[in-house]
Amino acid sequence: MLTWHSHLYLDEEMKMRGTGKLRQCLDEGRPAENAYLITLAANPKDQLDIVHTLFLRQKTLCRLLPPVVGVAATRKGAEALVISILEDTLRDTQSTDMRSYLIGKEAG
Repeated sequence: MLTWHSHLYLDEEMKMRGTGKLRQCLDEGRPAENAYLITLAANPKDQLDIVHTLFLRQKTLCRLLPPVVGVAATRKGAEALVISILEDTLRDTQSTDMRSYLIGKEAG
């Protein structure tokens, strides 16, 4: 089962489609529609990772995946969401530490 950030970032297409079915499929370990997940980076030296949902067919990856902070329908949409997260981080903290910003947002 995946961990989902309470303040999930969505691209425009995912806002229109909704994430309910996608989340249910992924949480149950079933194949899901094509989408990209933005997660906190698995490596603490990095900030964020972009993972295609097809990779989650590997059970080990599913178990080890850090919290999901965003969902996009396309790779380009995922990259735009990372930029949006960076802009929010800069606006609210005057730093570029997206990882700490998102962790703090979850805790607060």
